[in-house]
Amino acid sequence: MAKRRGTRNKKANGNHDNVKGKSNIKYSIVIPLAPDRKAEIVAHIKKQVIIPKKDYEIIIVPGLNVPRNRNEGIRKARGKYICFLDDDGYIEPEYLWYLDRFLAVHPEIDVCGGPQLTPPDDTYFAKKSGEVLSSNIVMPGVSRRYKSCPETLQADSSYLSGANLIAKRSIFKDKLMFFNENIYPADDVKFVEKAKEHGLVVAYSPFIKIYHRRRPTARGLYKQIFDYAVAGVKHNIRKDWKRFIFLIPMFFVLYILSLPFWAVAMAYCPEIWASLYLLPLFLYILLGIALSFRDKETNLLFLPIMTLIHFAYGLGVMSVYAEKISDIIKGILSIPLVLLFLLTFLIQKKYFDEIKEML
Repeated sequence: MAKRRGTRNKKANGNHDNVKGKSNIKYSIVIPLAPDRKAEIVAHIKKQVIIPKKDYEIIIVPGLNVPRNRNEGIRKARGKYICFLDDDGYIEPEYLWYLDRFLAVHPEIDVCGGPQLTPPDDTYFAKKSGEVLSSNIVMPGVSRRYKSCPETLQADSSYLSGANLIAKRSIFKDKLMFFNENIYPADDVKFVEKAKEHGLVVAYSPFIKIYHRRRPTARGLYKQIFDYAVAGVKHNIRKDWKRFIFLIPMFFVLYILSLPFWAVAMAYCPEIWASLYLLPLFLYILLGIALSFRDKETNLLFLPIMTLIHFAYGLGVMSVYAEKISDIIKGILSIPLVLLFLLTFLIQKKYFDEIKEML
């Protein structure tokens, strides 16, 4: 009996060591899950070939705060690498095998990932919006997330997204490398940019891919892009020259909003100037039409979706700046109130001092 207890204690100690990280598991797959959804991707993870099931674990973390879910998954993970995958997508049976080969060839990699492609069985609007999102002209700086690009060991946030992101578990020993729970969306952008600042090797492979579902409606797409714009500007996600590219949609929205004033000004301006003012609009429409016929299959929704994306992003940026301007105005208006308070205090002090002398 004593011998059996000793065996049981040994097993218990072994399990305790696993929790501390002494585990043979190579990949911990963390899936943030919204409370009202099912993790579609789990069924596809379980179909992995070549890589045995004992080499990976699946950690589902439900909750409304996605970066917090990811951080919770990091704390539970036991694998050498942590794979962050979105719940509303699917991967091919060779996903982990491709990842394993990529990391075997480049063991120096700290963070990596691949494209999030539009599923072939997605809705019509979702597939067409996926085509627009993958356009370098429409989405400069982030379009590489939505299509296959050449392999690189010099990747950045323009390549990688939280829907398909892998990192060495060892880098999370520094708490600065956890996801910022106050930023969403764009917490993944902040994470990758911080990895670059720390000098970590960030890589990309087109074979490590996920098929990620797009927003099925125009309203859903608008909200997604609007939220990205707000998060990016409010938290100053991009600090290099690329941030100026992301301001272009705001100027586009301002230009469109100015067109009614142009109609009034036509009565007072020479016709040539009135025509030149409309030139950017005509060029924008021609660009959208040209891009509609770029692929073999004509995308008649390209121009409307492109306009929706640019308007959503532009209005999102404007809303942040409007909030900042409002705070500045409130601060300026509060100055007279502060001065009035001080003046009242001084008058009262002088009044009480005079009464004190009289007594």
